[in-house]
Amino acid sequence: MIKIEDNFLEFSNQYYELSKKLKYYNKEDFEKITGKFNNFPGYRTNYLDKDYPFLYYSILGSIKNKFELDLKKYERICGHAQMRFDDSEDWIHKDFGDTIIIYLSPTNEKSGTAFYEIIGDDGKEFKYRQTAMINFIHNRAIFFTEGTQHMAINNYGNNINNGRITLTYFLHHK
Repeated sequence: MIKIEDNFLEFSNQYYELSKKLKYYNKEDFEKITGKFNNFPGYRTNYLDKDYPFLYYSILGSIKNKFELDLKKYERICGHAQMRFDDSEDWIHKDFGDTIIIYLSPTNEKSGTAFYEIIGDDGKEFKYRQTAMINFIHNRAIFFTEGTQHMAINNYGNNINNGRITLTYFLHHK
């Protein structure tokens, strides 16, 4: 299931400007500070509830209310800001838990998130068919359920002022 919510955050431009002041890590440095390996393109912050708890809970409240989620059904909820540039290549994958992505950067309709279904398996790799594309619209949030195949499309920019910045929350079921 995929849900879209436009005009997600009040004061979205302020969230965007503040997100550019957060500390971001590549995957090697992320593993050093968290002790957890995580394969991701681009850069991400430490867990928001650890380094930026006011941001974490502010966004979590919007997630609960706008998507009408019962947060009690989740064992753990992780939040990160993520930053990707032209050279941040993504791949089709699924997350472990439900996912929310909030697009913070200015609108770039050539970018977004594509969704896929597996249509074949030759024993070496899956074959996919794109089923949906959600464009990168500033202050748009998307929710999708665990196991949904997806990937970022057309990452862009070359620095924090013109790159693709999102807030991503992973909601792990009990």
